[in-house]
Amino acid sequence: MNRVFLVASGMLNAKKWDNQFAKKHYYLNYGLLSIATKMKAFGYEPIQVHGNFAKPEETFCQLVQLGIEKTNYPLFLSITSFFAVPWAKRFCEILKKQLPGIKLVVGGRWVVNNREHWIAKEIPQIDLIVSGLAEGIVNKLFARNTYLCAERPAILKIPYLNKSESFLVDWLDYSLLHEPEKFHPSIEISRGCGMGCTFCEEGTFKLTKMKSPALISKQRHLSFQYLNAIF
Repeated sequence: MNRVFLVASGMLNAKKWDNQFAKKHYYLNYGLLSIATKMKAFGYEPIQVHGNFAKPEETFCQLVQLGIEKTNYPLFLSITSFFAVPWAKRFCEILKKQLPGIKLVVGGRWVVNNREHWIAKEIPQIDLIVSGLAEGIVNKLFARNTYLCAERPAILKIPYLNKSESFLVDWLDYSLLHEPEKFHPSIEISRGCGMGCTFCEEGTFKLTKMKSPALISKQRHLSFQYLNAIF
């Protein structure tokens, strides 16, 4: 089976007010969708599932319905926030108990970068930890020798983009989302900042090369096509 499963970690509880209204707020993991878009360009068949506020058990059942038991590839899990770590921990326990043969790749630079050994201790089921932006090394994530190391998990550190580097993904393919109607399109114009704010993970990373107006206009057109296809 050529389908690749990517999961955006959910949360057990909403950040501020844990009520039904707060749990209707769905946030697109566009960093993970960027990786999924790149995977499609390499000939894979990715599908991205968001945990949102569903229980980890419910998300796993969703993956089973989508055919994860037949996949020949690793599962890619993105942990976007420290609030999502308990959800991710429970999800990984379920995944490895039910499907121990599937390799588990975990990333999410806000949580993982410079904390690789901490996340490995929190979630011992991980086979590979990816620290940094993974769009540029997508094919390497599927290579068997990537997971070979003296001790699990393997750790793959990727340097941050330099200011002179262009974007690795020109546009996001929303057709790769499971339940895409829950999300609205967004356009990524640049990454980084470099203003030096101490509270910000990107405070010391310089602004990357910005997309051209023509490419942004193209992305806007593709976004409208996506909306029309859904509604």
